[in-house]
Amino acid sequence: MVEDVERFALSDALLNRIVFDLDAAASHGRKKSTDEITSGDSCHDNALKFESRFESGNLRKAIQVRPYEYDLLLNPDISSNRHHQWFYFKVSSMEAGKTYRFNIVNCEKPNSQFNFGMQPLLYSTQRALSGVPSWTRSGQQISYYRNHFERLKSDGDDQKKSPSRTFYTMTFTLTFPCDDDVCYVAYHYPYTYTNLQAHLSELKALASGHHIWFSHQSLCTTLAGNACDLLTITGPINDEDSTASISCKDRDYIFLTARVHPGETNASWIMKGVLDFLLSTDPVADELREQFVFKVVPMLNPDGVINGSHRCSLSGKDLNRCWINPDPLLQPTIYHTKALIQYLVARDTAPLVCTTSSQPQL
Repeated sequence: MVEDVERFALSDALLNRIVFDLDAAASHGRKKSTDEITSGDSCHDNALKFESRFESGNLRKAIQVRPYEYDLLLNPDISSNRHHQWFYFKVSSMEAGKTYRFNIVNCEKPNSQFNFGMQPLLYSTQRALSGVPSWTRSGQQISYYRNHFERLKSDGDDQKKSPSRTFYTMTFTLTFPCDDDVCYVAYHYPYTYTNLQAHLSELKALASGHHIWFSHQSLCTTLAGNACDLLTITGPINDEDSTASISCKDRDYIFLTARVHPGETNASWIMKGVLDFLLSTDPVADELREQFVFKVVPMLNPDGVINGSHRCSLSGKDLNRCWINPDPLLQPTIYHTKALIQYLVARDTAPLVCTTSSQPQL
């Protein structure tokens, strides 16, 4: 924060050099290379290179303000001017052992777990190639505070939750382990739509080798044409093949959903653990399958996940606020999930409905 004050007092000493700009890329008809959307001056002074044009990525602009300090701006959710919070970007051309500072200057939440010990995530490709392919909590000198940058009022603003008309800064330092590495930095452990599809393929192969009924269907398609997956998991459906005391047609239903908000990636990791357990050979999992039918929608908002949004779908709506009267065209995943639950209720098989989510202060 002291350095923010210095910006006003010694503004002429700042570089203020744009080194990554998606707005410039969007003004051209074709996808430009990373070098083409990077300021030419930065090629001569060892500036970092940034990229976010990949699945679930979110970084709109990077500005080099000092030799080892960068201001970063995030994209809002698609079709919205709000919900700047989720970040996920690639950075390269770094020097090992140097401390770099990153200031994400257009966050919206009035407080964050970054003020209570949470750290951003770092993935190093060089460490992965050397046998350590993992995300690690990284970063020092982490702070989250209100800044002086004014933001536009939105019709969806909640004055009780967000009374401020300014943005917030999330600042942290990183010391990269390797020279000229290619690293990824993220808000939480990423879990993409592609990750989900790969996991579902693994589950299908796993279920085929056990005494498990596993069905993978498409509940509907999203605005972008992506499939919203629907899973059914239970024990053997032929009573003569089952040792359960409850017939298949008399089993109760449990309906599980996750990832209605794209930025809540931990919901997907929880759901992954649930699915792995339900299809395991654990005696408790076997008993659960014999007693219940599990209907699972593991990702309610595929479009938001793919596009790197924090809270909304492709229509710019918070899907978790659309359950009362979902639009079949604009909120198809909510509409069809609700319809399936209502169908089960009409059959006198009302399910226990559970969803995984995050606390809003994250």
